[in-house]
Amino acid sequence: MSQGRSLRLFLVDGTPNGLLTAEIMNWTGHVLTGPRSKLAELVQRPECARTGVYFLVGPDPDNSLRSKVYIGESDDVAKAVRLIVYEGKGRLKTLREQVGQKGYASGFEGLVEYLSALLPRNEVIGKALRKEVPMYPDLAVRELIANALIHQDFSVSGAGPMVEIFEDRLEITNPGEPLVDVDRFLDSPPRSRNEALASFMRRVGVCEERGSGVDKVVFETEFFQLPPPRWERPDGSLRVVLFAHRALKAMDKLERAHACYLHACLRYVLRDPMTNTSLRERFGIDAHNSATASRIIRDALEAKLIKPYEEGQAKKNSRYLPYWA
Repeated sequence: MSQGRSLRLFLVDGTPNGLLTAEIMNWTGHVLTGPRSKLAELVQRPECARTGVYFLVGPDPDNSLRSKVYIGESDDVAKAVRLIVYEGKGRLKTLREQVGQKGYASGFEGLVEYLSALLPRNEVIGKALRKEVPMYPDLAVRELIANALIHQDFSVSGAGPMVEIFEDRLEITNPGEPLVDVDRFLDSPPRSRNEALASFMRRVGVCEERGSGVDKVVFETEFFQLPPPRWERPDGSLRVVLFAHRALKAMDKLERAHACYLHACLRYVLRDPMTNTSLRERFGIDAHNSATASRIIRDALEAKLIKPYEEGQAKKNSRYLPYWA
């Protein structure tokens, strides 16, 4: 006959509907639970900094009569976002460091607003007034942070989403290898490492699941005429880099060719192939300087980043595709 065991419950805030911890005597495990409204307080508990299994419970979007559960595991259940501001272009001197204290959903808007206040701004002189505009497009920053939260690999220990601000760029890193080739982010069907989390974040308005985030990032950087964003894969992680504004003449040959490639990718998913005219609009090149755009296209062709839409096409109306199309 099995022996009985003692269960100890603790009402953290004194109410049965708030945070609750549970322990079985002579068992090393520890249970922590709470409602969604208490998520911000829950992730600040010391238990969330330990190795554990977590359950996210919410309504099933496909059936209102059922619940949906996401089960995950991590060496650091909370996986708080770190935001670091550096002096200059390197990591030698840290000016400010902030660790997120809220859950991803409840703290997302505050994180984006806090980051926006720290980022540099440009002054634009209009016809009558001066106005300040963000150095980096707000929509692009928002999409990239949401992607870092949702697509991180929770099984990677000792690492979480990180936002780093430098003098000339913004870097957003999340643990975990990307699920698709970084060269194919714009055209690949959406895939998520954490489907239930992505679904939950979509329902609360943080992100979309239809895979249009990278398209928006490229479009916004082109609209602001910024250097092209970079996606990198350092040591089992994914990092995206947004660069501060630089004039076309300040970009090197490889950077211009990469911008041409991303423009060709964006035009491809829009079902409207890249042309000399569309590339001139992307860089803000005047029509009488079309030879500059032609030179960038030639460099991208030589680097095998793009290819002609048709072999033997007339130069005047030439169209171009990404190399993989």
